[in-house]
Amino acid sequence: MRAIPLKLIALILLLTGCSNIRISSNSGEWVETGFRAGKVETYSFEELMSYNHRYLGSLNEEYCHTDNIEPAPSFKHLERQLKADTQELGGNAIVLAPCERLRNYGSCTTLLRCHAGAYVIDFDGV
Repeated sequence: MRAIPLKLIALILLLTGCSNIRISSNSGEWVETGFRAGKVETYSFEELMSYNHRYLGSLNEEYCHTDNIEPAPSFKHLERQLKADTQELGGNAIVLAPCERLRNYGSCTTLLRCHAGAYVIDFDGV
């Protein structure tokens, strides 16, 4: 009878022991947010007035940065989330208010805050 190599036994045990491991990621959510945000354009309020539009609502996004070593991210992430939220409401246009950066706000070393108005533009009825 031929002996089974110890490495083969160890490999089989390792593979069967890891068979119940599940790897999870939020990358699907990140991609979906980017896809939805890509369907929404940014306009100034003056530009919006030249289109047949309807107001959907006011949106707010905040990010509390607590890392003292790394700098706070840019406002791009918040703006992308606002666009994705607009698209979820059925909108295709957004008017951004100036974003604000607050230092040492509560437990945040930096608080990023953005506001926007969500709209739907009817391009067929221009």
